Amino acid sequence: MSKQYRPVRSVLLAILAIVSHLVPARPRMTVLVYHGITSGTDFFAVKPKEFERQLEHLTKRYTVVPLERAFRHAAGEPATEDSVALTFDDGYKNFLTDAVPLLCAHNAPATVFVLSGTPGAADIGNDAPLLATEDFASVASSTIGVGSHGETHKKLAKLSYEEALREMRDSKRVIETQYGVPVRYLAYPKGSYNAQTMQAAERAGYKGAVSVVERSVKVGDLAYALPRVQIDASTSLADFKAKLTPAADWYYWLWSTFKRH
Repeated sequence: MSKQYRPVRSVLLAILAIVSHLVPARPRMTVLVYHGITSGTDFFAVKPKEFERQLEHLTKRYTVVPLERAFRHAAGEPATEDSVALTFDDGYKNFLTDAVPLLCAHNAPATVFVLSGTPGAADIGNDAPLLATEDFASVASSTIGVGSHGETHKKLAKLSYEEALREMRDSKRVIETQYGVPVRYLAYPKGSYNAQTMQAAERAGYKGAVSVVERSVKVGDLAYALPRVQIDASTSLADFKAKLTPAADWYYWLWSTFKRH
């Protein structure tokens, strides 16, 4: 979203959040997507202090669950209380240095989606260091899961079926064999996917995949296109709280309608 619309987003989210509290709702399942946790200036990064404030809100008001629980919700096992799953794309080293200590302090499970290859700065959009092989013994645990984000951050929907299948298979194999961690889920690089990509992801051996369609998870959602809500440097604490309510679904529906027209 361009900067000129961000104040409008915040005001609209706040209004919709107030209205949402007046509407009876079933327990919600929301998957959040982060990228870096750092004090840098990257738009997609969240500062550690902000991330800590967000975690404090989550652990007080919601049940923080492993990503697998969100897939079970979509498959027909609805959450019995408002729940949130945390995911991190790209696999930056600051996930280990800045995010993991806070996640552990708050007993919050999470999944980090890593790249099996070595993308260039142009492919990934920055030159922040990524997790190395030796980091995985410190990252993977009973509460931190590891998924695939492809090899080199290519848009999978722009590749041929065979190219996309090879990239997804190779990435899964490399992460599992070199890093010694099981890989069940895929995050589409740059949110790029289509029907062909979803078929290839299943054939490559993944149990599911996450997208960047911004809304909560509904019962009946496709296992290979699970929606996630983005949290970035522009997300104030008020915005963050609103994104966990039905206001988020309403807002993103209005926004997509506005863009279409």
